Amino acid sequence: MTSPVIQNALKKVERFPAPLLSMLFGAKPKITMEKAHTFPASIMHTFPKITASDIAFKHIPKNQPAHIYIQIPWCKIRCLYCRYPSIIKKPNKVEVQKYFIYLEKELMLYAAKLERTKIFTETIYIGGGTPTILSASELTRLFAIITKYCAFDSQAFKIIECSPSTITEKKIQAFKNFGINRVSMGVQSFNRTVLKRIFRSKDNYSRVKTAIRLLRKYEIPEINFDVMLGLPEQTYEIFLRDIETATRLCPSSISFLDMEVWQGCGLYILSSKESVDDAFNRWKMQLVMTAMYQDYLESSNYIPTRPHYYVLPADMRHPSTRVPYLDSRMAGFQIGLGIGALGHIGTTVYRNFATPTAYETALAQNVLPIDKGMRLSAHDAHAMRTIRSLCDETRFPEESKKQYTKIIHFLTRAHFLDEQLKLTATGRLFGSEIMYMLYPKIK
Repeated sequence: MTSPVIQNALKKVERFPAPLLSMLFGAKPKITMEKAHTFPASIMHTFPKITASDIAFKHIPKNQPAHIYIQIPWCKIRCLYCRYPSIIKKPNKVEVQKYFIYLEKELMLYAAKLERTKIFTETIYIGGGTPTILSASELTRLFAIITKYCAFDSQAFKIIECSPSTITEKKIQAFKNFGINRVSMGVQSFNRTVLKRIFRSKDNYSRVKTAIRLLRKYEIPEINFDVMLGLPEQTYEIFLRDIETATRLCPSSISFLDMEVWQGCGLYILSSKESVDDAFNRWKMQLVMTAMYQDYLESSNYIPTRPHYYVLPADMRHPSTRVPYLDSRMAGFQIGLGIGALGHIGTTVYRNFATPTAYETALAQNVLPIDKGMRLSAHDAHAMRTIRSLCDETRFPEESKKQYTKIIHFLTRAHFLDEQLKLTATGRLFGSEIMYMLYPKIK
């Protein structure tokens, strides 16, 4: 017998007229490189070549705190859905030490460009790749480099990504010593068949349970689960069990991520012959799964703070629940460090070189390894702030109301936006598609 959760989700999606679903499906750009709310990072494939000389470092106010993102590029295996720049191997000590030398040099160059002894930092986010592929002693060395060039206050967000199979007690001790206050764990699914299909068979339920026990032992304040929907072999019944299992473990927050067939990932090759009808049906299946997790989590006392992100009420007050994306200010201050890292300084959004050779060559010449970027126009900045306002606590920008008059009229009539121009419960179902409608035209 089909679960009531699945039945209700199917009914919710089926009640929308076919023309409306077709229009929303068509709102998505043909190629995106990130999730919808990260605009303009989501269209970085359109970025032209730039250098550090194109960035106005001197316009950053001296008292403005930075967000810093650090990319640790190694993974033991490339997941079937992944398109991020990564090095597929377990690095040896020499390779890690070499990378740390370049990271430190990059930080030193930024400090010099900004004319600061130390960079006052509001958020440090260590992602990948798989940061916890590093040993405990290597993580401690990384944290020492960060501390050498960055200054934090007691409210700073210190966040690291991990995979369940690479967490150990000694690594968590290193987290604790540095002051990590949020660990984001790539769970994806608890089903063995699905995990095997996407090349993550080691990240099973047992490993997740052990990791969360150790993190709680050392009183890491927040634990986030990333759970994916629309994965190969993942039926509605399997996804429902994934939701049930995730909530039973009571992480501080759960991020739900649509499986995307990005150019450059293994799934892109497998689905290159996918018809438009097949792609539409896959998208519609993900809508049903979205309706499933929305209904289930809200009945489990989780609160939505963004369309795909749910937090336990007890953790709503903790500042690190506000995970940063690219800085939403017109004059941003997010420094991207490492291979393929994204940053946003002043009015320029940029990406580092995505290959080790190009990254190292630039730094060997005392040049920041910036490869591509775009300077935000006034239109881009309005779009960015408007998109972010739909999924955080900021107000819908006044200047955007005229720019998006027709779209706002359509979205309010469809009951996707409320009177405050925030996404309604129905609007959250189509959160990404609505954000894509606000994108400037991509050339």
